[in-house]
Formats: sequence, structure tokens, C-alpha cells
Amino acid sequence: IDRIYHEHTWAEVHDKVLRFAAALHSVGLKKGDTVAILGKNTAEWFITDFAITAAGMVSAPIYFTAGVKTISYILEHSEAKAIVVGKLDDMGPAQKAIPEGMIRIAQPYETIDCDHQMKDLIENNTPLTEPHVPSMDDTFSYTYTSGSTGNPKGAVLPYRNIGYGATK
Repeated sequence: IDRIYHEHTWAEVHDKVLRFAAALHSVGLKKGDTVAILGKNTAEWFITDFAITAAGMVSAPIYFTAGVKTISYILEHSEAKAIVVGKLDDMGPAQKAIPEGMIRIAQPYETIDCDHQMKDLIENNTPLTEPHVPSMDDTFSYTYTSGSTGNPKGAVLPYRNIGYGATK
């Protein structure tokens, strides 16, 4: 963050994940809601994705290089209720594409204006005591193509798919 290396132990990440999962509920999100993630590959990106899972929500990752049309399409198509925004090279598309009223959470980087700061949400929430235990047929993520041939194509990834890949 700000060109300073920050080390995270697995125990620290676990604590942050459960605190952020509780925070997602505290801002009005519910089990089953879709939360988009837009930003570069960072530790906070993974913490966000793990927290969405622990909260019983569905992630909809968006390429950090996506333009206005792609971001807008994925947010609408996935029925995202919130977006967590991280490190971006160009903040313009995100600023234009994210609709008014959508919950916006900023990771600890220079990014677009947001309603909440991830760091504050983690610090101000106690860890979720009962993380979501999904069934194998629950939706884990909506994963979209880059949209190079029109609108992005979305794939519904159930936990069964993730579990199969983890066992091979």
C-alpha cells in the first residue's frame, strides 16, 4: 500500500476476513446478495473475496481494466448490491459506471469516492462468529469474460465446481 510492503499472516487474514464479512452485513447486505470486486490483484482483493464467501454472498469480479460499458453491464446483469473498489490505473470508468445508490466500499488505495472504507469497516466490526457453510449447489461466483465480442458472458460457478477443482 503506497509502495510499502505489508506482510499478512494467515491468522491476521482470517481475522480480517471474518471482520469484513460482519461488516458487509452491517452495511445492509444479506446472504445471497451479489458483491462486485473491481481492482488490481492485491491482498485486499483476496480478503474481500474470502469475506464475501464467509458472509454467504456471491462475488462478481470485474477486470480492473474494464471500461464503463463492461462495468455497467456486469453490475446490472449480476444484480450487484455493492461494489468493493481497489487499486485502479484509471478511475474514470468506475466513477461513471457505478450507479447512484449502490453501496461503495474502498480498499486502502487511492480510488473513487466511496461510502465506506474497508479498513474502517474491519476495525469497527467484531469477527463474524458463524461463517456461511454453503451447500455444493450454492453459487460461489459469477465470473465474466472480458467482453471482447460484445457484452461479457457470465458463468455461474457453484461451490461444487470450486470443490472439484480443489480436490484434483
